[in-house]
Amino acid sequence: MALKNDPYHFRQLYQKGEYNPWSSNETKLLIQLLTEKINNNWRDSNGLLSKLTVETKLLPELNKDVCHPKDYKNYQSRMKYLKQQYQSCTDLQCYSSGFGWDPSTKRFTASDEVWNAYIKVRVYFYFHYYYAIKEILDLEPRIVYKALTSIYHLGIQDVFVSMSVEERLGWIHANME
Repeated sequence: MALKNDPYHFRQLYQKGEYNPWSSNETKLLIQLLTEKINNNWRDSNGLLSKLTVETKLLPELNKDVCHPKDYKNYQSRMKYLKQQYQSCTDLQCYSSGFGWDPSTKRFTASDEVWNAYIKVRVYFYFHYYYAIKEILDLEPRIVYKALTSIYHLGIQDVFVSMSVEERLGWIHANME
């Protein structure tokens, strides 16, 4: 029996699981399988694949062709990454004047002026709604982070900034608890 004060025992209790990286081929296979399953109407009424569907139908098929078998936690992590990548691409397309797509390199292209203008706008908007939250006193840092993330993902930066301080506080209390 291990002692509570034993450092090795402590490490075993609180150690993260093994890192299971995704290769680019595994990611491509996941996207291909997701596309196929969604086109076959495997989604629930909410438009998402259920955990049961992913675990019983998608992951076994994926794990046939991968080096490191994936579980549902790995799937969730990769989906979060893919959603972030998708959001980045849609951000560039929304700010489309001057941006192009190079199919050979599979990258966005633009002149230095366009990139500088885009970065300037993104930094301005980020700091603008960050300071709008900072005007609300006594918010815990985790609530500030959660609110910033939600505002960004909902795309309501302009709406949030135009609210009064009391309305912002009300929105945060209604949506962050």
